[in-house]
Amino acid sequence: FRSDRIVYSSEVIGPVGSDLNEIGWLSSKCKYIIGRQSGPFIFMQIPENVYDSRKKMICFGLNETTDWLYKIPTEAEYHMLIESNVDVASEIVRIIGSE
Repeated sequence: FRSDRIVYSSEVIGPVGSDLNEIGWLSSKCKYIIGRQSGPFIFMQIPENVYDSRKKMICFGLNETTDWLYKIPTEAEYHMLIESNVDVASEIVRIIGSE
């Protein structure tokens, strides 16, 4: 998917082998943090994001209990979307558009 409003980490960091730490740092500069339950999204769950009430974090995956922040209080607005229960793309647009 391409859009002038979406920036991929490789466009900022460069084509390196593993850029998980860089993704974590880069995410601290973002207002919206959206990702699938995976390593890159877990590396974005850093204190600078989780404890910032101005951030919206949207995670999607197979079930809630495997989410890294399951039942952990956050100051960020945190949404966990279960893929089998919702149209993930529509729900992300709804959450972001609610501002």
